[in-house]
Amino acid sequence: MQEEPEDLSLSVSERSSRMRFWSFVKEKQENGEIVMACSSCLLVFTDPLLYRTHVNTHALGSTFRCVACGTVCDDRVAFQRHLIGAPHG
Repeated sequence: MQEEPEDLSLSVSERSSRMRFWSFVKEKQENGEIVMACSSCLLVFTDPLLYRTHVNTHALGSTFRCVACGTVCDDRVAFQRHLIGAPHG
């Protein structure tokens, strides 16, 4: 798994979150753990079935589309807020 290059169009906070995410993934891999990572959502999976199910949610055409209600969010943070605040979340 390759760490993605730093995207300077992202906020400092988002870049920091991504750096911590990739450091965590690298640490797990160096410890011999099998991890699968979603670089869009910054989620780590140890179960291949859960990872595949998650990745399939991105195949619907929008990285941040809610499969429960169809809401499309602009970024990861807005999507997480939607999931937490929506009645189905």
